Amino acid sequence: MKVKVKVKVKVKVKQMVRNQGCKACRHKFKEDSQERNYDLYEKFGFKNRRNFEKHSSRNKRCPCKLLINTNTNANTNTTDISNLPLTKWLKYEKAYKYHKNMKTIEKYRDIAKSKYDIHTDEDGRELWFDETKNAVFDIIEGVYSKDIQWISLVAEPGAGKTMVAHYLIWYLTTLWGNEDTYFHHDNITVTTGMSDKSWYEGVLNNFTLQDGRYLWDSLSKRNNNHCLVHRSNFNKRINWLLRNKKFIANHVFIIDESHFADKEDQTIDNEFRRLGLTEQRMKEYNITVILISATPDVNISIMDRNDRHKRVQLQIGPNYKGFNFFFVNGYIIDHENINLENKILSTYTSPRFHFIRATTNQEKGEYRSSIINMCNENKWDCIQDDSCNPCYISVDRDQKEREKERENFKIIRTYEEPLVHTIILLKEKYRASKRLCLTEYTGLISEKPSKVMNTTVTCQGLVPRFFGYRPIPKFKNNENPVFICNLNCVKEYINFIKTWKYKGENGQFIDYSGTLIKSKKNKKIEKKNTTYAKTGNQENRTEVFCKEQDKPQEYLIIRKKTFNEIIALFESNDKVKQLGRGPNYRNKDERGFYRVRTQRDKTEEVRSKQFFKNIERTNSWAFKGTTEESQNKNRYRVYPCYENLEDSSTLEWWLVYYEL
Repeated sequence: MKVKVKVKVKVKVKQMVRNQGCKACRHKFKEDSQERNYDLYEKFGFKNRRNFEKHSSRNKRCPCKLLINTNTNANTNTTDISNLPLTKWLKYEKAYKYHKNMKTIEKYRDIAKSKYDIHTDEDGRELWFDETKNAVFDIIEGVYSKDIQWISLVAEPGAGKTMVAHYLIWYLTTLWGNEDTYFHHDNITVTTGMSDKSWYEGVLNNFTLQDGRYLWDSLSKRNNNHCLVHRSNFNKRINWLLRNKKFIANHVFIIDESHFADKEDQTIDNEFRRLGLTEQRMKEYNITVILISATPDVNISIMDRNDRHKRVQLQIGPNYKGFNFFFVNGYIIDHENINLENKILSTYTSPRFHFIRATTNQEKGEYRSSIINMCNENKWDCIQDDSCNPCYISVDRDQKEREKERENFKIIRTYEEPLVHTIILLKEKYRASKRLCLTEYTGLISEKPSKVMNTTVTCQGLVPRFFGYRPIPKFKNNENPVFICNLNCVKEYINFIKTWKYKGENGQFIDYSGTLIKSKKNKKIEKKNTTYAKTGNQENRTEVFCKEQDKPQEYLIIRKKTFNEIIALFESNDKVKQLGRGPNYRNKDERGFYRVRTQRDKTEEVRSKQFFKNIERTNSWAFKGTTEESQNKNRYRVYPCYENLEDSSTLEWWLVYYEL
């Protein structure tokens, strides 16, 4: 009996070991491949065999995320994808050569035009606004220009950015003029920085005509060519392009909500590197990347310095209702010191639907619990709309509502008056790209802001989900809905979108508190780089504005973790190269710290980051003088500084220089 038990245990253990390892690797690589040979743990950057064997797909060293160089030295502890040779592409050919003759091209064009004609005849209206077409014409100039590889399309939430992509694809594949401006329908990729199935469904619905067909022919083959994917499936599109390399050239990548997952070493970055995308190749192979966002954050700041970048603004139509409309008309109030219960009771004389976002991490879940308790005490309805409680918020008795009802969704009919005040309690749903609608029974729309002011998050939050071109309904008892959020963020955003620039006419910076950028009148800090700016050979930096004898002077700061990264800038960055040959290496003191001496304080000491931040912005701490002759001789300084003066591992190197 004991023997049988032991045999069972052994079989169970053996089965468990066989099932260990990354699920993604098991699906992607064969059992005898080097990516699943756990004895090669050093080659893939793991400390030991067990760590490699038990890793998950979230691990940054996962072979699914990195291209592995088979010639990598076994003694190397990390695998650096940036040092791998570029993927080999085919010789460049124009897109029209994909067809055997021009008659085939004409047939594709005629089919697309007939689809459009049938739709307009049945529906009786145009698919696109004049503002949409004007934005596309502006984008097309950049796409057809060999000197433009990056285009940023900026527009307010709900202004119709997706329809710009729709008309752009129609224009590129149908209304071309000659063989130099022709784009094959498989030469276009639409993706997003989000990992969101509802985004995918929303874009697909926008691209669907009355007869159920698509103007963009590639969508009919999307399960094969993956021309429309969200971030998690972007690797499938890259795999398809690597198998069909002729479609890499003359390509347009349209990236919706591009401010998501735009950092280095994230999915979009890794997949573009796996494809072998560089700015030089983009120019040689006629490739354009179009970045679409209502909050471009730090990327627009960095990319505006790139000569190969173009900014396009989608103008809003006269019927658009956004931040400015609702702010001017008094719909938006500040969240600070607002008691939601008192606000509901004092504002509305009849029951309403109130949209409140309360996540479980706010006040350790107590904020969410307090709203539920408020509903219980007042005998109000509380509907929790989240992934655990699937709901569909309906504004009309239509086909979509019937479909969701068949799928066993709880239907919230906001077009019918509720019996009592009804709180629709949200967690993470209805963020960027989602749309909600005001009805005559809409009450509060509230989102508690974070402790740190963040304009980017506020303007991608719950409030702008109700923006767009829908007409404002006549509200019950003439009691308007109330938007509750960080009012200072709204004011910053309204000021920013006047020009979509962080610098005002007087040379000073405008106020903006973003996720990766902090801009105040005299200083703009770009906290991190993005994958798009990095591919465009741009660096994030700090810019300071000051006046010396009524003459504005600016100096810039680039921050790096190691001295070698600073040296690499002088070798690879064209603008930094002009500063000089680069700094000399420094020696550490007996404690392992680097010392520095500034003009203000002649003694050499270990300096903190705060030391440089606190010094008056007169440039004297960076350079020996402020005259033009002195600036020409002393164009830059390199300073080692520490976050913690007791911890040498908190070292950061600052390159401070005048822009030439």
